[in-house]
Amino acid sequence: MNLIVCFLFQIHSLVNQIYPVSIEGIHGKDSSTDSGIQLGTDSLSSCDTPLGDSTTDTGDSDCENETEDLINSRQVVEERKGYIRRVSSIRATELLPLQRLLRNRPLPEPLPQIDHGKKHEEGSLFDNLLIIGIRRDEKTGAYHPIIKYKFPHTATLPDGIERFCFPDSLEWPCHEGSTAQFYTLTVTQSDGSRRYGCCYRILPDGANICIPIAYCIITQTRAIGFYRNVLQILASRHGYSESQMDFLINELYEESVPDPGKNLMFQDPISSLPTSSVDYGMGVPLILRRKADSRLENTDLHLFLNSLDLSTVLKLFGSLLLERKIILLSRSLNLLSLCVEALESMLYPFSWQHTFVPILPLNMNELLEVPAPFVIGVLRSEVVPWDVKLDEGIVVDLDQRKILSCVGDEGSILPKRFYKKLREALQSVLALFEQTENTKNVLISECFIRMFVETMGHYRTTALFDCSTLHPTYERKQSGDVRVFKKEIFLKAVSSKSNRDFLEWFCETSMFQQFIECRKKSDFKPGLFEQRCVEQLELNKDTNSQGFTGGNVPWKNTSILSKGTAWFKETFYKERD
Repeated sequence: MNLIVCFLFQIHSLVNQIYPVSIEGIHGKDSSTDSGIQLGTDSLSSCDTPLGDSTTDTGDSDCENETEDLINSRQVVEERKGYIRRVSSIRATELLPLQRLLRNRPLPEPLPQIDHGKKHEEGSLFDNLLIIGIRRDEKTGAYHPIIKYKFPHTATLPDGIERFCFPDSLEWPCHEGSTAQFYTLTVTQSDGSRRYGCCYRILPDGANICIPIAYCIITQTRAIGFYRNVLQILASRHGYSESQMDFLINELYEESVPDPGKNLMFQDPISSLPTSSVDYGMGVPLILRRKADSRLENTDLHLFLNSLDLSTVLKLFGSLLLERKIILLSRSLNLLSLCVEALESMLYPFSWQHTFVPILPLNMNELLEVPAPFVIGVLRSEVVPWDVKLDEGIVVDLDQRKILSCVGDEGSILPKRFYKKLREALQSVLALFEQTENTKNVLISECFIRMFVETMGHYRTTALFDCSTLHPTYERKQSGDVRVFKKEIFLKAVSSKSNRDFLEWFCETSMFQQFIECRKKSDFKPGLFEQRCVEQLELNKDTNSQGFTGGNVPWKNTSILSKGTAWFKETFYKERD
């Protein structure tokens, strides 16, 4: 147990050492040279010189150059604000091309809501479970995905969903071999809400022909690692009779999604008895534990950072924040899917509000012509050659580990100091060779969270006000808002010009608007991000009272240390005891 305690302290200390408690230029002295970043030597030649950035900044600029920099930075802010407002205005129509592609019909129709076959409570384990196979067309010789099994049996599904469950069916035999593969999909419904799909492809034991099947779960909850474990349980019982499988799937269907750190308990039919004599009221109890922190169940961020150099990762991160088009390319279903999911994970506490497709089925490249932001994973194919050019986005080849095309200013999207600190933090995490991939996944997530805490964690204490306090006669609107966000106050609270410029255009993004709207509601429940903001605020107060102004601030207040490690203790005690 003492070793675990030491381990927890080391993790939390590491994150705080990487990010100094007080960063000059955030709430302290401003710098006229903090308008861009100094790109590292691993930058790619096609995008080495960011627009409006200076890679030869010496800090000796004269007044004329400083004035020119101020004009240029103002121009960049206004251009980015204009871009964001423009792409946000077309969000309502960006789904229509996807709807037409799903149906292969000339006229757009709303994507139907998933009918679960019965009224299913929100928070249930899953909405639908599908088993997808492929069938060869005798006339053309091409393979097409088919739904071999669905649960509930009466459920109505969106047309064409099997193409996303088996996105590479047109290129068969598969170039990846017969090993088990896990990947994801996203179902966007007509009201803009999302359902998340997790797929696990296997080659059935004893199959005479090497044609795999895919188990797919459609759910309301984004918990990739947990559902991967559920799918592995189901796939390992592929030899069950239809009645036994129905019993097992129904057992799971009736359960709710366990809270983090809790168990999923269900009955497995007694498979050792003849099918006719199985008493399905009596099964073998099975327990599947959900991790106390879902990030411990995943390795998406760790895999992503090991698939690309950090310069490319941070350029992708900047493109995400500016809500540009992003395409990742790979021949691997698993790698492509998890890296696209990692892009979403990096954004926490924000979420991508535009089109999001982890793996685009082959021959559906028309979707890439949508004039709105998207994040899409595209399979490398010998059947469908890659010839897409993006005018406002970035294309990255995961297999070749390089950028194929970009705007050119990706390196200057993040403020210079935060780019540098985030890069140093990620390098430090990747250097922890003694830690597991799951632990590194958590630490990588914490690095991105800390950046958001440092840039905008003050929103709660400076710019979010109770409506009744500001307006005594205020009556709650139908929207349910009980708080008001003051953007001007939020921006004025930041002394660094570069950080203020960044926040000025970032406040215009759809993800920031959704972030604030959620926190204006009466039913909003603070999460991990708010916890980190409070911890950082307390730490800043403590270190300032002791005269610390920056650098690697040592822990002096044991009460703050205990609060700061509370989450780590809760997580790692449960997972390692």
